[in-house]
Amino acid sequence: MLLVILTFSSCEKESFSDSVIPTLSLTSANILPHPVEPRDSIIILDLSYTDGDGDIGFKDDDTLSSSNLVVRFFEIINGIETPFVIPLSTDTLNFNQRTPFLTPIGEQKSIKGEIKLKIPINPFPGYRPDSLIFKCQLFDRQLNASQIVVTPILVVTH
Repeated sequence: MLLVILTFSSCEKESFSDSVIPTLSLTSANILPHPVEPRDSIIILDLSYTDGDGDIGFKDDDTLSSSNLVVRFFEIINGIETPFVIPLSTDTLNFNQRTPFLTPIGEQKSIKGEIKLKIPINPFPGYRPDSLIFKCQLFDRQLNASQIVVTPILVVTH
Protein backbone atom coordinates (compact mmCIF):
# COMPACT_ATOMS: atom_id res chain seq x y z
CA MET A 1 0.00 0.00 0.00
CA LEU A 2 2.74 2.45 0.89
CA LEU A 3 5.52 2.87 -1.61
CA VAL A 4 8.85 3.68 -0.09
CA ILE A 5 12.01 2.85 -1.91
CA LEU A 6 15.23 2.62 0.06
CA THR A 7 18.50 2.76 -1.85
CA PHE A 8 22.00 2.38 -0.44
CA SER A 9 25.24 3.29 -2.09
CA SER A 10 28.19 1.07 -1.54
CA CYS A 11 30.03 1.35 1.73
CA GLU A 12 33.65 2.34 1.59
CA LYS A 13 36.14 0.42 3.72
CA GLU A 14 38.55 3.08 4.93
CA SER A 15 38.39 4.63 8.41
CA PHE A 16 35.80 7.41 8.64
CA SER A 17 34.82 7.41 12.27
CA ASP A 18 36.07 5.98 15.53
CA SER A 19 32.71 6.42 17.22
CA VAL A 20 30.53 3.34 17.71
CA ILE A 21 27.55 5.71 17.70
CA PRO A 22 26.20 6.07 14.15
CA THR A 23 25.89 9.54 12.65
CA LEU A 24 23.20 10.62 10.24
CA SER A 25 22.88 13.81 8.23
CA LEU A 26 20.43 15.17 5.70
CA THR A 27 22.12 15.81 2.37
CA SER A 28 18.98 17.01 0.58
CA ALA A 29 15.20 16.93 0.61
CA ASN A 30 13.64 17.38 -2.82
CA ILE A 31 10.11 17.36 -4.18
CA LEU A 32 9.72 16.02 -7.70
CA PRO A 33 6.83 17.20 -9.87
CA HIS A 34 4.51 14.77 -11.60
CA PRO A 35 5.75 14.24 -15.18
CA VAL A 36 2.37 15.12 -16.74
CA GLU A 37 -0.05 16.58 -14.19
CA PRO A 38 0.34 19.97 -12.44
CA ARG A 39 1.09 18.46 -9.03
CA ASP A 40 3.98 17.02 -7.09
CA SER A 41 4.72 13.33 -7.26
CA ILE A 42 7.38 12.17 -4.85
CA ILE A 43 9.68 13.34 -2.05
CA ILE A 44 13.30 12.26 -2.13
CA LEU A 45 15.32 12.38 1.08
CA ASP A 46 19.08 11.89 0.72
CA LEU A 47 20.82 10.93 3.96
CA SER A 48 24.48 10.26 4.75
CA TYR A 49 25.64 7.98 7.55
CA THR A 50 28.85 6.86 9.26
CA ASP A 51 29.50 4.22 11.90
CA GLY A 52 32.85 3.42 13.51
CA ASP A 53 32.22 -0.26 14.14
CA GLY A 54 30.07 -0.87 11.05
CA ASP A 55 27.24 -2.67 12.82
CA ILE A 56 24.43 -1.24 10.71
CA GLY A 57 21.56 -3.30 9.30
CA PHE A 58 20.37 -6.87 9.47
CA LYS A 59 20.93 -10.06 7.51
CA ASP A 60 18.03 -11.31 5.41
CA ASP A 61 17.49 -14.36 7.63
CA ASP A 62 17.17 -12.18 10.76
CA THR A 63 13.40 -12.01 11.01
CA LEU A 64 13.24 -10.94 14.65
CA SER A 65 14.88 -7.51 14.36
CA SER A 66 12.73 -4.50 13.58
CA SER A 67 13.35 -1.32 11.62
CA ASN A 68 16.61 0.44 12.35
CA LEU A 69 16.01 3.57 10.26
CA VAL A 70 13.17 5.44 11.93
CA VAL A 71 11.47 7.92 9.60
CA ARG A 72 8.67 9.80 11.35
CA PHE A 73 6.20 11.89 9.36
CA PHE A 74 4.53 15.09 10.56
CA GLU A 75 2.07 17.44 8.89
CA ILE A 76 2.43 21.12 9.82
CA ILE A 77 -0.97 22.41 10.96
CA ASN A 78 -1.10 26.02 12.19
CA GLY A 79 2.66 25.90 12.72
CA ILE A 80 2.48 22.74 14.87
CA GLU A 81 4.10 19.40 13.97
CA THR A 82 1.18 16.98 13.95
CA PRO A 83 1.55 13.23 13.39
CA PHE A 84 -1.04 11.64 11.12
CA VAL A 85 -3.03 9.00 13.00
CA ILE A 86 -4.16 6.22 10.68
CA PRO A 87 -7.99 6.06 10.69
CA LEU A 88 -9.56 3.34 12.87
CA SER A 89 -6.25 2.86 14.65
CA THR A 90 -3.94 4.52 17.14
CA ASP A 91 -0.90 4.08 14.89
CA THR A 92 0.81 7.07 13.35
CA LEU A 93 2.04 7.12 9.78
CA ASN A 94 5.79 6.52 9.48
CA PHE A 95 8.23 5.29 6.87
CA ASN A 96 10.52 3.20 9.06
CA GLN A 97 12.95 0.99 7.20
CA ARG A 98 15.04 -2.06 7.87
CA THR A 99 18.45 -1.54 6.32
CA PRO A 100 20.53 -4.38 4.90
CA PHE A 101 23.53 -5.86 6.71
CA LEU A 102 26.43 -3.49 6.00
CA THR A 103 29.33 -4.65 8.20
CA PRO A 104 32.50 -4.94 6.10
CA ILE A 105 34.59 -8.11 6.13
CA GLY A 106 38.07 -7.68 7.57
CA GLU A 107 39.70 -5.75 10.38
CA GLN A 108 38.56 -2.25 9.36
CA LYS A 109 34.85 -1.93 10.22
CA SER A 110 34.32 1.82 9.88
CA ILE A 111 31.70 2.60 7.21
CA LYS A 112 30.00 5.51 5.55
CA GLY A 113 27.36 5.64 2.88
CA GLU A 114 24.25 7.23 1.44
CA ILE A 115 20.59 6.38 1.90
CA LYS A 116 17.98 7.57 -0.58
CA LEU A 117 14.33 7.45 0.50
CA LYS A 118 11.56 7.94 -2.05
CA ILE A 119 8.23 8.76 -0.41
CA PRO A 120 4.94 9.37 -2.24
CA ILE A 121 3.33 12.81 -1.93
CA ASN A 122 0.01 11.17 -1.01
CA PRO A 123 1.24 8.80 1.72
CA PHE A 124 -2.16 7.41 2.68
CA PRO A 125 -5.32 7.03 0.56
CA GLY A 126 -7.40 10.21 0.73
CA TYR A 127 -4.83 12.06 2.84
CA ARG A 128 -3.30 15.11 1.17
CA PRO A 129 -1.04 17.12 3.49
CA ASP A 130 0.33 20.37 2.09
CA SER A 131 3.17 21.16 4.54
CA LEU A 132 5.16 18.41 6.17
CA ILE A 133 8.47 17.41 7.72
CA PHE A 134 10.29 14.15 8.38
CA LYS A 135 12.42 13.24 11.40
CA CYS A 136 14.97 10.48 10.80
CA GLN A 137 17.18 8.49 13.17
CA LEU A 138 19.50 5.53 12.54
CA PHE A 139 20.12 2.72 15.04
CA ASP A 140 22.90 0.15 14.91
CA ARG A 141 22.62 -3.46 16.05
CA GLN A 142 23.72 -2.49 19.58
CA LEU A 143 20.82 0.05 19.63
CA ASN A 144 23.18 3.03 19.60
CA ALA A 145 21.16 5.90 18.14
CA SER A 146 22.29 8.64 15.80
CA GLN A 147 21.11 12.17 16.31
CA ILE A 148 17.64 12.98 14.97
CA VAL A 149 17.77 14.64 11.56
CA VAL A 150 14.87 16.97 10.70
CA THR A 151 13.98 18.10 7.18
CA PRO A 152 12.95 21.66 6.49
CA ILE A 153 9.22 22.19 6.00
CA LEU A 154 8.31 20.71 2.63
CA VAL A 155 5.36 22.40 0.88
CA VAL A 156 3.72 20.12 -1.67
CA THR A 157 1.10 20.59 -4.38
CA HIS A 158 -1.71 18.09 -4.94
